[in-house]
Amino acid sequence: MIALRTRLASDRSQLLAAGLLWLLVSALVVSLALPLAAILGKALTGDDGRFAGLAQFAAIAGGERFWDAVSNSLAVSLATTAIVLPLAYVLPRR
Repeated sequence: MIALRTRLASDRSQLLAAGLLWLLVSALVVSLALPLAAILGKALTGDDGRFAGLAQFAAIAGGERFWDAVSNSLAVSLATTAIVLPLAYVLPRR
């Protein structure tokens, strides 16, 4: 009888954990995926509200300033990595 009670309590706690997990996943979908989908939808429409496709992205990527910005971003990320990785190995050993 005691084993049955502990098994029922265990089943209830597993159901509660599964329910809380689904609640967390739903909250993540609502707070992250839906706004990102809305932003993508806006990016794929033109000024008149019609579907524009990838033409706007092609126009942006074709500009010289875009590639300057991309190269600057890559330079900053590589410099940050070059600084942080050695520090990550040296500082914890002190």
